[in-house]
Amino acid sequence: MKRILIVMAICIALTLSWAIVASAAGPTTVTISGSSANINTGVIGTLSSGTVDWSFDGSTATTTMTGITGGNLMMGASGLNAIVGPYQPIGAVGGINNFTASGSFNGTYQDNATGSYGNLTTHVNVTGNAGFQMNDIANLDVLSANHEYGLVGDYTAIATGTNAAMNLASYNWGASPGGWQEATNPYSSPCLQGQYIEKYVDLYKNLSEIAQLDVNVSTTGTATMANSNIWGWGVSEGTSGSGLATTNYGGGTRTVTATGNGTYNQTGYGANLLDFNGFTLGGGGSMSIIANFVGGISGTYTMDAK
Repeated sequence: MKRILIVMAICIALTLSWAIVASAAGPTTVTISGSSANINTGVIGTLSSGTVDWSFDGSTATTTMTGITGGNLMMGASGLNAIVGPYQPIGAVGGINNFTASGSFNGTYQDNATGSYGNLTTHVNVTGNAGFQMNDIANLDVLSANHEYGLVGDYTAIATGTNAAMNLASYNWGASPGGWQEATNPYSSPCLQGQYIEKYVDLYKNLSEIAQLDVNVSTTGTATMANSNIWGWGVSEGTSGSGLATTNYGGGTRTVTATGNGTYNQTGYGANLLDFNGFTLGGGGSMSIIANFVGGISGTYTMDAK
């Protein structure tokens, strides 16, 4: 229920105006926003140093962060339905992306309204001594344009530490909506890096959670997640609107590595089915792994749930 309320709060917040000044202290305050028929987007926050360059051409917004040695930024966008039809009203939100960065960092954040049914594409490529978090929400009914299955996917990625990095893209679009790419620039590079990294996804049907997948690592060294193929975690409508959450969208091998000492956690839940590292819970259920490691860890994972 807590995550459902968070999803609803973010949906409401990102469809409103971005003309809100962050309350954090700092000599430089950033408040920039833009909108068109099918996208709302903006940046707010404060900087102690560095620059934020922002451009908006009506469907694409790009934020470039350079030389920030101290600061807090919140960036986000929502894709809006722009088609008159019997199923979804004009302005209905299909995809929402929200990204926060705090500390010393450089990088780019880009949003693009890729279609008319609330579609939204987001790229995040950042590094620094910082904390990064990206949250992505897909309303599959709006993205599909003509379905009423009540499916909403809520995806979050986190990377924090002295050498944190995030190279992610999200694609929220129709047909098979809600696929997320593992990494960009290039796709074989780590999608997440830091002393703490985590990816998790929740899938809701009519506001009830039917699937949850989570992988996280905490270490005294450096942890990374990567994928051998271009795609990554995702949600989809599944069979006849039953819903599906997966770490395996588009194939490839998902890898976790870490140096130092720490803890690896992997959990999965499916109301009707769970595939977990080769184990199948055909009637649904949950499964987890907790590993306390010394001197590093490496391995692969795979999960599907519905």
